[in-house]
Amino acid sequence: MQYVRYTLLTLATGALALAAAQLMLGSVGAEGEPELQAGDEAPNRWGVGACGGPIHALFGGEEEPELQVGDEAPEVAIAEYIQGEPVQIHPDEDEEQEDTEEEVERPIHVVEFWATWCPPCVVSIPHLTELQQRYEEDNVVIMGVTNEEPEEVSPFVEDKGEDMAYTVAIDEDNKTGQAYMEAAGVQGIPWAFVVDREGELVWHGHAMEVEAGIQTALGEEEEEDA
Repeated sequence: MQYVRYTLLTLATGALALAAAQLMLGSVGAEGEPELQAGDEAPNRWGVGACGGPIHALFGGEEEPELQVGDEAPEVAIAEYIQGEPVQIHPDEDEEQEDTEEEVERPIHVVEFWATWCPPCVVSIPHLTELQQRYEEDNVVIMGVTNEEPEEVSPFVEDKGEDMAYTVAIDEDNKTGQAYMEAAGVQGIPWAFVVDREGELVWHGHAMEVEAGIQTALGEEEEEDA
């Protein structure tokens, strides 16, 4: 039922995005030219209608994406943390040596891309909070990354309170978005990437389905222990 709800919301959001794009294309500026023309930069960094689904599945090209499952996950570049502890996908050698001595388990990371203005992203927030709580003992760290301004995100997160109980961060000049979203050929949000304890990308997909990726990462460990 939860999947059906977010699917219907995704379809509705896509229809709204298409209508908005048509209005922009049809609107005429002072010079009599459409305000949005072919070759212009898209209104947001992840493309027109980026909110609500995997646009790459509809409009993807023939080329293989630069980032694929099985690749080493890129490091994140964060300008500011709204809440939560700093995240480092690949620990420094000195820190890794300390972890080995202290037998500290490296976390499984979930890097999720979202925005305050995206309805499906807002719908996914309680679900991500539930997963963070459910897998906390497995040292799973969920981080939501947005390219919005901190003054837009901070009051949003504060208003959500306990419903948004995971790390929230501001992308640094869209570097993390480029390293993950663009490299994977994805433009739709909310979109999540799961990185195992060895720093390998093991799954990426819609944020509402990310538990499958977490279980994939944990399943690898079970197979190694068997």
